[in-house]
Amino acid sequence: MNITITIVALRDRYSGPCPPPGDAAPAFQAAVAVDRSPADVTYRWVTGSGNVTDGGWRTARLGAGERSKVLSHTDTAHRAGDPEKDWIALEVKGAGVSRHVPFTVTCQKASSPGSASPSASGSASPSGYPGGYGGTSG
Repeated sequence: MNITITIVALRDRYSGPCPPPGDAAPAFQAAVAVDRSPADVTYRWVTGSGNVTDGGWRTARLGAGERSKVLSHTDTAHRAGDPEKDWIALEVKGAGVSRHVPFTVTCQKASSPGSASPSASGSASPSGYPGGYGGTSG
C-alpha cells in the first residue's frame, strides 16, 4: 500500500507559561492518503527533541472507499527546559516519517500581580494542503 503524508502547522508559535494550554499550544494537521482501502494506518507524532507527544502509536481506520484521513495534534506536552525551537512530524508504520514542521515554544515565568499576562501567537494554516507541504512515502 502506498501512503502519502501531508502536514501543516495550524499554530507554530507559543509564548507564555508552560505547559501551554490547548487553545494556544502549537497545533498541527496531517492528511494521510492511501492508494486502497479499507486500511489501518498506525501513526504517532514525534519531535526533533525525541519526544513522542501524543502518548505513542495510534491507529486510524479508513473505511471502504475512504482514501484519506486528517489527523490533528496539539502539543501541550512542552515543559520549561525543553528546547525552545523544535520540529514535529508524523511517523507512519511501514511508510516512514513526514517532512519536519518547525515550531517554537517560549516558556515564560508566571506574571507578577499587576503585570501584563503572557500572550500566545500563531500562524494561520492554508485551508487545504497545497503542493510543497508534506512528504511522500511508499
